[in-house]
Amino acid sequence: MLKTKYSMLLGVLCLFMVVLVACSNDEDNSKGESESTVSTVAKAEDANDEVQEVKAKLAHFYSPDIFTYEGYELFADLVSKKSDGKIQFTIFPAGQLYNDANLPTAISSGQVELGATVAETWASNIAALEFNTLPIYKDTEHFRKALNSGIREVVSDQLATINVKPLIWTYFDFSYFASIKSPLVSPGDFVDKKIRTTGPLMAKFVELSGGTPVSIPAVDVPQALQRGTVDASVSGVTGFQSWKYYDYTDYYSGPFNPGLVLLSANTKWWNSLNEPTQNVILEAAKETEDFLIESHDKVTVEAKTFLAEQGMKYEEVNLEQFSEAIDALKEQYLSNAGEAGKQIIDIVEKSR
Repeated sequence: MLKTKYSMLLGVLCLFMVVLVACSNDEDNSKGESESTVSTVAKAEDANDEVQEVKAKLAHFYSPDIFTYEGYELFADLVSKKSDGKIQFTIFPAGQLYNDANLPTAISSGQVELGATVAETWASNIAALEFNTLPIYKDTEHFRKALNSGIREVVSDQLATINVKPLIWTYFDFSYFASIKSPLVSPGDFVDKKIRTTGPLMAKFVELSGGTPVSIPAVDVPQALQRGTVDASVSGVTGFQSWKYYDYTDYYSGPFNPGLVLLSANTKWWNSLNEPTQNVILEAAKETEDFLIESHDKVTVEAKTFLAEQGMKYEEVNLEQFSEAIDALKEQYLSNAGEAGKQIIDIVEKSR
């Protein structure tokens, strides 16, 4: 009898131990699941923990009334928001730090971390970068297609050799010549005219057409037109509106060649950033580029309407009249730009 009671008590104790172990396992499993969930949420919430604290300067020469100015403000804002405020770009617009002539050197040397300037201003370092100044593109769509069919990669490789990395590619409407008293529609109209240009190849085009090229920073052009230092200047219609060319010129003629602005980073600075930080900047750059493309199409139409309202007369140019100059220009470009230039021209032709 005593043995039977002892056996029953032992059985109850064993059952009690099994229940305790089971409960303990359930609690541990529950606790583990809870900790795992908290950890996952924390990682999601703290995804930007790896992003570095960054302060950098961004220089450009655009005034507040042009769409690129708004685009670069958006870029800085997006970078700040996407990094939870860890990345801060201080913008110096309208040539406050550097004008369009010396900004490329400032970017390449690391005097400024980021800067935006027209592509052809890099030509003194890399001849192939004047590809957009060639009057060989049918229209804006042809130019965009060529850019996205391999030109970006060729240009990026070239700029990397001078410590520069393009981040944002901004298309402009085709370039035109704004002039005083009479339009420039044929080579004869260029004769004895002093014309402001933006790069060596564009200067050669003016020279081949009979004019005298003059290099002047964008901010100084209105005054040069007013004083008669130059008779004409090349830019896009949004540039004419922004710099108030309509106060000093009577005509604009074209189109000649597409405009392109590159917002670029110094590669030594760029390479000092870790991958999460770079990814934040690249994501913001892509969104900004999309905004600028959409804005470009809208403001170009508005600018042409505005210039007409201000009294500037538009004269369309038949580029066949400049065929000899264009052929000579293309030959010189290929001679100066080497293999990179040949690759770019091949892409342009295949993109037609």
